[in-house]
Amino acid sequence: MKARSTLLFVVVSLMLLGCAKGDRLVGTWVGVLPVAGQNAQVTQTFNADKTMNGTFNMEIPQLGKIVIEVAGTWESKSGEEVTSKVTSVKVVEAPAAVRQQIQTQMEKQMQKTESSKLTWNGDDEVVVEGDGNPVTFRRKK
Repeated sequence: MKARSTLLFVVVSLMLLGCAKGDRLVGTWVGVLPVAGQNAQVTQTFNADKTMNGTFNMEIPQLGKIVIEVAGTWESKSGEEVTSKVTSVKVVEAPAAVRQQIQTQMEKQMQKTESSKLTWNGDDEVVVEGDGNPVTFRRKK
């Protein structure tokens, strides 16, 4: 359960990542998020039209590979606090034993507006903090 909550935090945090000043975040961002003792590879793209999409990949020993795709919208509140909304979630790959459970948990979070704090380390690195867990993302060039 904690792993799914952490994964959800990643999804929301990445969505929030796209809400900073102007076009500063338009582009693709990558990060690594610790989930259940493993690392989830995260790639998130923020578009100038305020839409976004992302992919989360992780391998959990004795369970297998999990790939989740998300999409949503983002809006700028300020350069330090942002809001976003997940509008679609798709579990692309997951072991049969947990696939439906992951999809259901992710769908429960759709359409909820979330906010998070951003701390910038230059134009190409940002730390996102939503529930006390800071995660660093870097611009993909």
